[in-house]
Amino acid sequence: MRGYVRVASSSSVLLGRLAADLSRFAELHPDIEIDLQEQGSEGTLEMVRNKEADIGLFVGAFEAQSLVTFPFVPRQHP
Repeated sequence: MRGYVRVASSSSVLLGRLAADLSRFAELHPDIEIDLQEQGSEGTLEMVRNKEADIGLFVGAFEAQSLVTFPFVPRQHP
């Protein structure tokens, strides 16, 4: 599998667990390039709204308007 994904993330999510999960993903899928942009939560939402990011991860309750949102619950690693 090959590809490119643009990820925007708030610092809280990135420092909390996302960095480790993205590192593991990159090891398992070396042909998928990840472009990671660190933003505040509102900046993350704006990047997704403006199609500057494919995925956005943020903390807090924000009006997502026409975006589909899901909670990010990291998989527990033994």
